[in-house]
Amino acid sequence: MVKALVVGNGESRRQIDLNLFKRNEWEIYGCNALYREFIPDHLIILDSPMREEFEQSGIKVANVHYLEDIPEYEPMMNSGLIALIVAMRTHNEIHMIGFDLER
Repeated sequence: MVKALVVGNGESRRQIDLNLFKRNEWEIYGCNALYREFIPDHLIILDSPMREEFEQSGIKVANVHYLEDIPEYEPMMNSGLIALIVAMRTHNEIHMIGFDLER
């Protein structure tokens, strides 16, 4: 089975070349503006300004998940957590990068 890679928005993700993850081995889930640097297999967008920006960009992503598409969403959740939840729907093995903890 293909593994899932969930990419958060933390600074640590910038140190990793996402192109190294082969598409036949990994399904990549990204959050918000990741599409500006890398096109994931799934893009999770929770707020209206980011949705407008993405839609106006004309960039194509295979699977885009907006807030209204995610029944598990609850207030105070962020796009990284939602990306993880979406990946959990279909993957048994999930890896995460860019989920930096703030102090």
